[in-house]
This record gives sequence, structure tokens and C-alpha cells, in this order.
Amino acid sequence: MKCPCCGYDSSDKRDYDKKSSELLNKRDDRTRKMLIHVIKKISKIESIPKKDLYYFLQNISSVSDLFVYSGLDDELELVLSEWSMTKSNLWLWLN
Repeated sequence: MKCPCCGYDSSDKRDYDKKSSELLNKRDDRTRKMLIHVIKKISKIESIPKKDLYYFLQNISSVSDLFVYSGLDDELELVLSEWSMTKSNLWLWLN
């Protein structure tokens, strides 16, 4: 049985790269480029498991391209800078 929200299917052994690519290709060019840009930026800070990336893309698949692009464009630098600071502060605190 497949969950309509997150796409989880306990009986399906899927290729997460292929499914993620299919979900990205359903977006318009501008939104797809922004999503790829954000994924690359986050991957430089912390690795993203393929399964988590697929579920993220599945969760936002029902959101219009305009809202996804606007949200990512507005918050990208703020979120990444805060995340980077948190990760570096945590690393300093642990060592």
C-alpha cells in the first residue's frame, strides 16, 4: 500500500535516484534548477540519503512550482548560512 502524502510503499523496492529524477523532471525549468541548486548546497554541508531526497521531493510534488521556487529563493541563503553556523558550532562544541 502506498501512502499518498510521502509516497512510502512497503512492498516496493525502488530505485530512489530514478524516482527522484522523475519527480524533478515534472517541474518547470526554473524550479528544477533551483531545487538542484539547493540540493547541491545542502550536500556540501551534509550528505543527503537518496531515500530522504526522494521523500522530500514526493512531499512537495503537490505544491505548485511558483510556491516552491518563491519559498526556496526567499529563504535559501538565510537557511543555509544558519545551518552552516549551527553545524560548525556543534563541531567545535563536540571537539
